[in-house]
Amino acid sequence: MAGNNSALVTYASWQGSTVEVAEAIRDSLQSSGFCVDLKPAKSVSDPGSYDQVVAGSAVRMGKTHPDFGSLLGRHHETLTGAKLAAFIVCGTLKEKSETSCGKAEAVLASGLSSAPELSPIATATFAGAIDRGKPSWPFRLMFRINGEKGGDWRDWDAIDSRAQEVAKKVGDG
Repeated sequence: MAGNNSALVTYASWQGSTVEVAEAIRDSLQSSGFCVDLKPAKSVSDPGSYDQVVAGSAVRMGKTHPDFGSLLGRHHETLTGAKLAAFIVCGTLKEKSETSCGKAEAVLASGLSSAPELSPIATATFAGAIDRGKPSWPFRLMFRINGEKGGDWRDWDAIDSRAQEVAKKVGDG
């Protein structure tokens, strides 16, 4: 899909919340005139064939999904100098504060450290969603012990706004 404002939106997700955020980003980029492919990070074979790559990861226990780091590591040469944007989706941001935003930024930086030569044109941290019934039993037990009730804290307007900003940066670049 090279040329003609082509974009790849790729994601690494455990429960599906990050997939839904990636779908919203895809829709936003499409409304900005991009021809967009949406793929799980583990199935990306040639990100260099796109004008823009947006890579996202779910966060669990303060770490990005292994498929996110693997994607960046596998394709670091192709993505170096590319129009790359990166995002994470995490429950830490369910309550926005200076502390939670700082933690989320640190997690994103840590996830990007698997390919330190990359210089994303944009990064974003988004609040996620927790469905207590979806995780494996150890995580359900941890949620019960910590009193986590679950919920959906995603701000769809902020997600759309950020995707529009990325589309403008690519168009201006």
